[in-house]
This record gives sequence, structure tokens and C-alpha cells, in this order.
Amino acid sequence: MIKRINKIITLVTITTIVTTLSSSPIAFASDALQEKDGNFNASVAYSNKYLYDGYRGTDGEEQTIYYNNGKYNELENSDAYDDSIKYDNRYIELDNNGKEDLFNLQTGKFEGEDIEDQKFDIRRDLVKKLKETNRYGSNITDYLQLGDRISSNKGSFGDVWYKYTADYNYGQAIKYVTIINLATNSNDEWDNITLKKGDGITSDFGDSYQFWFSVTSNDPTNKETDGIEKTYNGDITAASKYIAKRLKDYCGYDAEVTTENGSPVIQIISDEKLEGTVITGHNSDISIESKMALAKNIQYVSDDTKNSNGAVRDMIADNYISKTVESVYGTTTTDSAVKYTTTIDINAESDHEWRNITLKKGDDVTSSFGDTYQFWFSITADESGNLESDGEAKTYNGDVEATAEYIAGRIRDYCGYGAQVIEQDGKPVIQIKSDTKIDGNIIISYDDNILVKTEENSSSTDEDDRGNSGNSSGEDAPSGSETDNEDGDNNSGTNSGENTTGSDTNTGEETSSGTHAIINYDKEPIYYGFVNNSGKYMDVSKFANIKLIYTVNGETKTEKIEKFGEKYGNENIVANLTDVGSDLLTQDSTYIYVSANVEFTSDSDISIAYPDGTNSKKYILKISKAVGDKVDGADTPKEVTAYEMNGESDFLSWIQPKLSNDWYNLDVCAKNGNIYVIRFNKDGGNNKIQVNQVGFETVRDDDLKVSRNKIYKVNDPSIETRIKGQKLTVTDAGEIRNLIRPYYSIDAKGNLWVLGLKKIYEFNGNGFDEKYTIPAKISNLDVYDGNNLIAWGDNGTEYGYVTNINEFSSTSDEKDLGTENNGNEGNGGEGSTSDKDNTSSDESVIKSGWIKTKSGWQFFDESGKQVKDSWIKVNEKWYVIDENGIMRTGWINISGKWYYLNSDGSMATGWMQEGSSWYYLQSDGEMSTGWVNDDGNWYYLKESGEMSIGWISNNGNWYHLGTDGSMSTGWLKYGKHWYYLDENGKMLSDATMNGYKLGTDGVLI
Repeated sequence: MIKRINKIITLVTITTIVTTLSSSPIAFASDALQEKDGNFNASVAYSNKYLYDGYRGTDGEEQTIYYNNGKYNELENSDAYDDSIKYDNRYIELDNNGKEDLFNLQTGKFEGEDIEDQKFDIRRDLVKKLKETNRYGSNITDYLQLGDRISSNKGSFGDVWYKYTADYNYGQAIKYVTIINLATNSNDEWDNITLKKGDGITSDFGDSYQFWFSVTSNDPTNKETDGIEKTYNGDITAASKYIAKRLKDYCGYDAEVTTENGSPVIQIISDEKLEGTVITGHNSDISIESKMALAKNIQYVSDDTKNSNGAVRDMIADNYISKTVESVYGTTTTDSAVKYTTTIDINAESDHEWRNITLKKGDDVTSSFGDTYQFWFSITADESGNLESDGEAKTYNGDVEATAEYIAGRIRDYCGYGAQVIEQDGKPVIQIKSDTKIDGNIIISYDDNILVKTEENSSSTDEDDRGNSGNSSGEDAPSGSETDNEDGDNNSGTNSGENTTGSDTNTGEETSSGTHAIINYDKEPIYYGFVNNSGKYMDVSKFANIKLIYTVNGETKTEKIEKFGEKYGNENIVANLTDVGSDLLTQDSTYIYVSANVEFTSDSDISIAYPDGTNSKKYILKISKAVGDKVDGADTPKEVTAYEMNGESDFLSWIQPKLSNDWYNLDVCAKNGNIYVIRFNKDGGNNKIQVNQVGFETVRDDDLKVSRNKIYKVNDPSIETRIKGQKLTVTDAGEIRNLIRPYYSIDAKGNLWVLGLKKIYEFNGNGFDEKYTIPAKISNLDVYDGNNLIAWGDNGTEYGYVTNINEFSSTSDEKDLGTENNGNEGNGGEGSTSDKDNTSSDESVIKSGWIKTKSGWQFFDESGKQVKDSWIKVNEKWYVIDENGIMRTGWINISGKWYYLNSDGSMATGWMQEGSSWYYLQSDGEMSTGWVNDDGNWYYLKESGEMSIGWISNNGNWYHLGTDGSMSTGWLKYGKHWYYLDENGKMLSDATMNGYKLGTDGVLI
């Protein structure tokens, strides 16, 4: 259907009207982008739209302007900054009347909420879904933390996914257990340990001292300067007691000599890790191990010694913990420090549709509501337009939990208290823990249909379990234990400088306190997952798909570990997921790529191949965004594969913020199944951006004679930036990143663009293509895609900007093309006027836009000049006008590249069928050949562009393409034979796969 177009103003020096067909529709403008007058502080490119802060022209007032369809709309009382955050596929967070607000670049309107508001809603909705599963349970609210959003440091438009963690140890007090073993074999007669003096302790040894001693020698005259013997004639227990006494008297920590695996060891339980802070050094013959345990899982059992008042100490629970822990909404203290728990219940039925609660503003809170405010709300009403003065909804259409979240949010934001919604007796209630009573002080008054209950906490609590929702401290005494408060010495393990368990530190004899610790190292489960802003979530803590290589009894073996936490192989190997996302967190359209730390345990003495720690490894998990099976009612990914991170030994150094004074990490992003690490090198004024492309492979290890899933470096091209030759003295990683931010952009499709000196480049996977020539003054770049970019800058006195976004006004709301000045519409000639009717003898009428003639469709610019031999872009579609001025259709070859133009003349992209053959046209319209990845699937296009099916040979390897053209992986039955194709599609031959032998022709033997 041909529609109207009023005017086209292109922004390239060689405009679409005169550009020859020697270039592609995207690259034809690479000759130059025309400079325009304007002074921009910040700008964001979007699809045929852009936003800027500043002014156009040679002079003006600084404004935030949204450009769309030829109109420049001022966003009053709004500011855009160079670090404004892009969100989802259409939003940017701006300052709107002093408040962060999401601006919709598609609609040109503010959403009335910021990213944190969206994050709050995502968490609330996720809690509802997880409560319905057996895996998480009804008390998930207390333990769910929404972590980092998957986004590159630079930031680009793309899918919104958050990492989440459900840590059922969360809020529970943690103790560090330090084990010192002096019984290790030693060729040295003398050992040493360096300790740091404890606070409040007076000692002649100074602030730090190296204590020497000998387990084996026997010289009673060899004593420390304070007169204590240092040689123990083979008595390991006596030597251990000597070191334990030093830890107690000099460092202020209760140290106990106990046995482990039949050998005497020194055990210290403390709030903080001691190795490296209190124990600052030791020789290699001393073994020191640090473990963590839940405080509630530590019991102190009596040795039948008496305390100071003669009572027998049967059992002491470690209830009094000084640690603070981070809650989901801020900092809260453990239950031993919390005095009051306030519960607000809004579930009571009421004849009144509206309820209210009056609150007092927190001391450090700034609010337009004043010092006190009565908040009105309705659980039952549904009035979307009935909002509080700050824009918050007040009606919830029967959703009690959403209403409770609203009140909890008011208490957090307005009163400054850590309120959260928990489940109690099957109903959502609001809970606040505080050290002062808030009912009557902070909660001033409330409707008679609101129940507020305050409980004063005692010094100990009941036994905790996961069913006790609302108890986030986890500091509960073990069942049947007593808490000994009579001596005031209940700080076991703290750095007090005192004997807190009743032993005499001045005798030089026993260091036992009369009790010994029984420690259970078991922890509650930790689940990891990802959730997006449409409510889709995936638990990633179940499926591992790790190909583990290890040795046992001198034999190298492999084991496919499909799930975390389950036993595999004759050795009963268990893979334990201990961390997700600390090193890497990125995504493309199909996968999430995340680092994972995995620790392996076994009933046998195994050695992990290529370990990153003691029987531990770092992996990159490649996680499909598609949802697969459920585990205990919870959604899991359709596909997860683990790749050894140290397959590329330099990868961890690449992603460090700073490797040296010359090398820095700028960004990590992903596209089409590969990870791209974007780095900056300022050595000698090079000031280059380098891209390290990382791929995934299954490859045979020549040393171990087994195949291995690992990452590898594909290539590492670099390009000079605009500041080539400038000497940079900055060495701080954050400052370097801020300095280089303006010179590169990652577009919405994951492509990297770099601003060079007078050039704009695009990364093509193997190197950089020169796309545009620009004025030297341009020093900032933002790219939405190849058709929509904007760049701006100044040389100190003159300002300007360039863009390839069409700044034209269209009077038509239609997406298709339009005729001009005749009022008659047509589609391929149907219903259109004749050539004579379209041509006027009145020279005062200027033809413009599309005109149907006997020869075909022609196009005239706004001045009436006919376009010839050119690409043109109209209403976001590209067309070819040949040398005779006629719009082309079908296949066309331009400068050796093939393009396909649909029957309406518009350039085709994506998959296109002609007859029985399929072709793939790239985003710039060029016909693809070779390998192509589309939506996570690989296809192979012949030299003719036709999609291949069946067997093909490529670079010495055989691949199989299904009837839909997608590359096969895994086991394949073809005819009467079975074959195996690895994850990269390569047919394996002369190899063994999971115990099955493949012949030289790839056929299963």
C-alpha cells in the first residue's frame, strides 16, 4: 500500500538522493556524516528517535529534548546525564522533578516509577511464585535477595534479568572455626607462628611477635623471654597447649586443644576470620584451616569442671553474637540485640472500604509529607487513578499482600525502619524489628480494622527452623541447652583479652576452659536463580552438566555430573555450588553467561584436573533463557552447560578492573554464543580498545587423553580511539572507565562501536569496519543500532553533533509508503492513477514522495528532484532506485553483495523463501553465506546463499543440518547408523563418548 510522505531530510554529507549503489544501505553513509550546530551534554539514540540534554543551533538554553517524527519536545523539569541508565528495550532513567523516573522512548512519556520501584515489584511477584513451590516454601520472603541486574558496565538496551539468591542461612550468626595442627611431618626442628596482640592487652612482646618453639627437641633451659618453655620432647599435645595459651594471653581468644582424626589440634571459635589478621604468619610445617559454621550449630559440652560459683556447666549455647547482618532492605541486628518485634495485620474484614495509618517521619528522612502523615488506602477498591500525592497507588483490588507491601514501603521510606512482609498463620503481615518500641511513637494511630501487636524479645529464642517465618536472625539456642549468664563470661571466642570460660590464664598449665565445642558444619540450602521483569524465573542451582576430569589411584577418569548435590561415579563425587556470578554476569538474546564456583567432595582420595583451588573449579555456566523442567515445583532452565573457566588461562585477568597501569577492563558483553571482553590499553599513548572474543568448545586434551568442555580465545583485535597519542597519567580503574566511556557504545543488538579520530568503527567479530567519517571535534558516541546513532562534542570553542537518524516530518501515521499530492492510493499499481494523472502541467505544484508511472515507482525529494541510482530510507524501510529512477524488486547485486527487495520494493532482512530454497539476509540486507546463528541455532548457507540440509564438510570437519537447516548436536541416528556431534556440531570420529566407541568414519561401533 503506497501512502503519503511529506519530507525527507537526510543527515549525511552525500545524501540518499545522490548516493550511488556502490555501498550497502547501512554503509553507504560511511563517507561522511554531516555536522550540525548544537551543544549537547548528553544524548541517547533510539529507533528513529533520540533524546539530548543541551540545545541545537549556535546558541540556546540548556533543555532536555525528545526528538520523534520531526518534532522536538521539551521535557520540562527533567535532566538527562551522561550516566543515565538504559533499562529494558525502551526506557532511560531520567531526573524528573527531582525524582528518578523511567522515560519511555517509544511513547515519549514518563512511567511514574524508577528502576528500584520495578525491582521491588519483581521481587514481590517472585516471592508469590516461589511460595507455591515445595523447593522454597512459604517463608521465602525472609531469605530472598534480589541481586545484580545483568547489564554491561557501559549499559545498553536489552532484556532485564536479575540474579536472585535464596539463602536460608541468611540473617543467622556465623562463627569462624580456626584449626591449627602442629602434628604435620617436619624436617625442621623448630617452628614459628606470628601473632598480633589483642586490643586491651598489655604485653612485653609488643604489638606483634613471632613465637618460636620445637615439638621434637628437649631443652628445658630454652625458654621464651617470659620464662615459658619452648621445647616439648615430642609431646604434640603439650606444644599445642603452649600455642593455645599464647593465643589466649597475647591475642585474647579462647583457644582449646582437642583432637581431630586422632591428632591433637588447637581450635579457636571467633566472630572474625583469624588467619591473616590475628595469625599473621607461620612456617610451612604448621597447618592452619579456617571453616565457617552457624553459631546455633555450636555447643559447648562440659568437661565436669566447675565455674566460679561451683555449679557444673552442662552445656552452653552460643547465643550472644555481636555480629550485624545485612537484611534485604538494610542493616538490622541479630535477635539478641533487637528488643521489639512489631507486627501489623491488615487482614481483618471491614465494612469500611478505606483504612488509614498515621506515621511519624524518621529523623534522617526528607519528605514532602511533613513530620507526620495519615496514609489512606483500600484493599478492596480498584481505582487506578486514585493515587497518593507522590504518585503511589492507594487501591489494590483485593490483593492483601500488595497492600501490605505498600504499608511496609511507607514505613521503610518515610519512617526509616526495616519493615518487610512475611507470612504468619497463612496470611501476609508486616513485621518490623527495632531496638525501641514504635507503636505509639512511630506508628501514631491507625484504623480500628488494623491490628498492631508488639512483642518484647527475651535474651534467648526458641529453636529456629525454616518453618519459623519472620525470624531472620537464626541465633536460636540448640534444643535442650541452657544459657549461662551468671558469670558474665558468655562471649566465647570474642577478642576480649579476658578468660571468658573460667580457666586460669596465669598458671602456665591447662588451657582448657572446662568445656569443649561440638560443631556441626551443616548449613541450610542456598538456591540461586534469575528472574526477568515479565515474571519468568529459573532456578540454576540444580542442573550442572559438568564434565569432570579427575585422577584416582593414578588413573585419569571422567564423570558427567548432571546435578549439583548428588553423588556420581564409584567415588561418590558430589559437586557443590558455592557461588554464582561473582566474577561474570552477562547475556545475549538466547543465553545467560555466569561464573560459578564449584567444590567437589568424594568418598575417595581424588585429584581434580586443572583445579582453581583445593578440589574446586571455576566454571562459566551457559544457561538457556528458555524454561525447562520443574524441580520440586520450581522452574529450571531448558539447558545448562558448564565450561572450565581456566581453559583460557588469562580470562580472569582480562575481567579484572585493572591488570596493570596500562591494561584495564571496560566491559563484558555477549552476542551469538560468544563472550566479548572489552579492554583498554594506554601503554605509550596507544590508547586502544581491544576486544577479546571468548568461545566455548569441547576439545580433546592431548595430555590427559580425554575431551574437555572449556572456553578459549577466538581472537583479540584492537582499534585506536579518538585520544590516540595522548599521554594518560590516570591509573585508577574507575577513573579510566569514566574517561573512556564516551569513546565506545554497545548497541541494542550487542554490537560494539568505537569512536576513533574522525572515524566511527563497528566491531565485526574479527576486526573493525570503518563506518562513518565525522568532524574532529566529535568526542561522544551513543548507538542504538546501525541505522540509529548520534555523536557530539566540541573543540573548546565550537560545538556540533552528527546523526544518521532521519530528521524528517511525516504527516502519515501509516508504516507503508505513500503517494504525494494526488490523494490516490495504490498497491503495486492497483487503484493508482495513470502517469499522466500523476504529472501536472502546473509548474507551481511540486511532485514529492512516491509517484506511480508506466515504468514503475519513482521517488521525488521535497524539492521535486527525482532520485536516481541510490538507496533511500522511507518510514524505516530501505529501497533501491536504479539509474533510470525506477524502484527495484527481486535480487540485486551491488558491489559484489547480493540483496533481495520484496515485491513492494522494501529491502528484505532475516529468513526469506524463494521457491523451495531458504536464504538469510543480514540486518543490513546483505545475503549471508557460511555459518549463521539465528535465535541460538546454527545454519549453513551455501555460496549461492541457499540454506544447506543434510551432511556438509567444512574446514575438514563434518556437520549435519536437520530438515529445518539447524545444526545437529549430540547423538544422531542417520539411516541405520548412530553418530555423535559435539556442542559445536563437529562429528566425532575415532573417539570414545561416554563409553561408546566411534569409528574413523564417525559410526558407532
